[in-house]
Amino acid sequence: MAMQEDGMLRLAGTGEAARKGRDLLRELAPNATMDRQLAEDLIAERRIEAEHE
Repeated sequence: MAMQEDGMLRLAGTGEAARKGRDLLRELAPNATMDRQLAEDLIAERRIEAEHE
């Protein structure tokens, strides 16, 4: 269920709700691609450190 700008309630399907959720997250984290790369770099560094232990 979604509230429209004019105050009307509208039932939404799961696909539409999922799409809106992804759009919201995309707006909140526009640099997600960069963040993902940073996470991958950190994981790679930790793996190298673990090899040396």
